[in-house]
Amino acid sequence: MALPSTDGFLDLADAIRGLRAELEAAIDERDWGGSRLRFRLKPIQLTLQAVAKRVGGAEGKVRWYVIEAGANASLASEVTQTIQLELEPLEIDAAGHRTALEVASERGAAQAMPD
Repeated sequence: MALPSTDGFLDLADAIRGLRAELEAAIDERDWGGSRLRFRLKPIQLTLQAVAKRVGGAEGKVRWYVIEAGANASLASEVTQTIQLELEPLEIDAAGHRTALEVASERGAAQAMPD
């Protein structure tokens, strides 16, 4: 799970892991109060303010960081970028088949998708 940073930046991978954890929690929810209403997950479009930073000196890799809310004061020397990601949530079962996901539905009840 993504942890809050101390410098106003959140590693992009941690942000995506946090989103995945939240979606998994919604899918695993077993107390639906008898509701028949379900939500099928469609592609998720994220628009993020991010900054690319070189980590490890001149020979280091470039890492992408999401800018956390309220972090503008620490960005005076950073150049921010707006990045857009489209993520399609799929579940891969033990046999390697892709299935569409529904929030608040029984696992295995999702519709199989073509590979």
